[in-house]
Amino acid sequence: MAQSAPTAKTALDRSLVAVEVLVAVAVVAAIVGKTYGAAPTAVFLVTGGAVAFTVFSVARMLGSLRDPTLDMVEKVEDEARAALEHEKLLLLQGIKELEADAAVGKVDPEDYKILRAKSEADALAIIQRIKAQDDKWLKAAEGLVERRLGAAAAATPSAPTKKAAPAARPAPAAALDGLYDHRPVRFEPGPSGVLVCAGCQTENTEDGRFCIGCGRPRSPEGEAQA
Repeated sequence: MAQSAPTAKTALDRSLVAVEVLVAVAVVAAIVGKTYGAAPTAVFLVTGGAVAFTVFSVARMLGSLRDPTLDMVEKVEDEARAALEHEKLLLLQGIKELEADAAVGKVDPEDYKILRAKSEADALAIIQRIKAQDDKWLKAAEGLVERRLGAAAAATPSAPTKKAAPAARPAPAAALDGLYDHRPVRFEPGPSGVLVCAGCQTENTEDGRFCIGCGRPRSPEGEAQA
């Protein structure tokens, strides 16, 4: 209701301008017709209408080019986040390999505890940095929407949401157990002949003991399901 009055006033103003233009054209046509006759008056009206329409179309085209909502944004790649994702993947793979080595006795139990604790701490730190990167880009996107659509669109009230109470920070081992799936998964031949993880459909090598996509350990044929 608050915006109906300005809208009606704008429509009325445009109507008054249109009436004034028609009256002016009628006056000019009467003067030209009285002086030069009917044929020159008709040519004048057609020519004037064509010129006015051309000027109006060009003005609308130039005005649309100034519309900021039509600007295209180049694709932005967050190289820092991609590097963090790659580092997280390497740490995950390392933890899985360390578990396998410890299971067959290749790593001393004390060394295993130290190495695993360090790897888990590094992985959690990377996850926190990735979350910070995501929050940064989310704020940048919200700012872009506000600049393109205006403060009114950005300030549109939304349904209130309850702010969840901050949860206690889990221990490294418990956090990783919640993030990663430790269930064995089958490697099956894919369409191109390369082994594919049955859980995440990531291509893996023939001698891989863990999926490089989801980190789940490889299971013997027929023992586990995705």
